[in-house]
Amino acid sequence: MAMNMWMTISVCVVVVMAATVVGSTPLQEQGLSLDERHNPGCCPWEFYDCLIQRMVWRSRLTICYNQASMICSRGRPGGCCPGLLHCFEECTSRDSAVCYYRCKFAPC
Repeated sequence: MAMNMWMTISVCVVVVMAATVVGSTPLQEQGLSLDERHNPGCCPWEFYDCLIQRMVWRSRLTICYNQASMICSRGRPGGCCPGLLHCFEECTSRDSAVCYYRCKFAPC
């Protein structure tokens, strides 16, 4: 009788732990990019914020893009939308604010 009670308790503990792990695992929304899943404004803003701290912002595009990817992806694989970097590279304006408003909704 005592063996059955301990077996029952052990099974209950395993079930509770499994439910906790499954419940705490974030589910990914299918069909959305990493940027869209979390905060769509994070990457463009962090990227631009890094750029405006530098006087010669064109030479810092890749560095700031990588920094924004690290901040906004929160350790998950992936990062910011590559279209954001490409749009800034193609932007002909000398004003980074003009490029930001033009590129913040760039398609991936």
